[in-house]
Amino acid sequence: MIKKKKIAVLTTYFANFGSYFQATALQRQIEKLGYECELINERARLFKSYKMLISVCLTPFLPHAVKEFIAERVPQYYAFLRLKNDVARLKVSSAFSFNLRKLSKKYDCIVVGSDELWSANKKTIVYYPFYFGVGLECPHITYGPSATMFEGASDKRLGEIRDGLMSFRRISVRDTFTRDFVEKLLGVQPKLVIDPTLMNPYFVQNGEGKGEYVLVYGQHYSEKERKVIREFAEKHGWKVMAVAWKHDSWCDGFIDTRSADDMQDAFRKSEYCFPSTFHGVIFSVLNHRNFITFINPLRGRKVTMLLETLQMKDRIYSDKKSEQFTEVDFGKVDKLLKELRKKSIDYLQKALEEACNE
Repeated sequence: MIKKKKIAVLTTYFANFGSYFQATALQRQIEKLGYECELINERARLFKSYKMLISVCLTPFLPHAVKEFIAERVPQYYAFLRLKNDVARLKVSSAFSFNLRKLSKKYDCIVVGSDELWSANKKTIVYYPFYFGVGLECPHITYGPSATMFEGASDKRLGEIRDGLMSFRRISVRDTFTRDFVEKLLGVQPKLVIDPTLMNPYFVQNGEGKGEYVLVYGQHYSEKERKVIREFAEKHGWKVMAVAWKHDSWCDGFIDTRSADDMQDAFRKSEYCFPSTFHGVIFSVLNHRNFITFINPLRGRKVTMLLETLQMKDRIYSDKKSEQFTEVDFGKVDKLLKELRKKSIDYLQKALEEACNE
């Protein structure tokens, strides 16, 4: 029997529902292509993020009431607790592999991505050299990482990033901003691919709206946006239910999702969605939920680029349009997604073959 090549995915996955699904979708797709695949344990970068350090290290010692108290106020910690059992079932590298340079030698290839990984100065996404390929001792490629903040980065840091990017056998990114960033640094335009959740939506099941509620998935909504959502729900006699982030002051209730599957059920059972995040839009699309999204300063750029890719910019809310809560032509969207999936899977397959057969 031919031994399968061993692949590792280096990404974030345990403190955000979107990150969890993108990581597991990519891992499963790599396995579909005939490889053995595991996630690199995020404990390897705990000391680069005090929030992650606190979440992982203190949780076993905290009383349940204290954990829930923190979860109500810190969305990342809420997701961490709710995903804990799902994460425990994943194929993950040793929890004690803090030396990622050494750990990388055990793999035939490391895939960096997807999600927001590339940042040079954003406090919530700490600069992590390994995400840029720095110090990885085996062949490595990227699949769809997203770049965020680089303003004010020193020449020394940008030089390290450039050298790291040059070490990748192949580079793909998931949005045009990141594509332009890489092209500016390297003079070469990387491949554009779709987010793993769109490429391999293993978690989607057939279902129709039964909950008689509109779903709110996002952290930031202006007073005007809240009013739009409330008026739309009242017009149809539906409740306004929040998920992942609590909005007690203006929503009718909160859906406490206790697992990754519960999160998808919240979308599947909704009648309409109002996401303001990248993966919130994706979950609405994959579950065939009609939706309108609001663009905010934190996540607006990547949401807009996603909707451009899906040819769905009409789903961005505009107070200048009197008739915009129309139904989505999901037949058209699914046809486009089929083409995008093929291109993205082809890239992943060829990139892995080249990296593993050097």
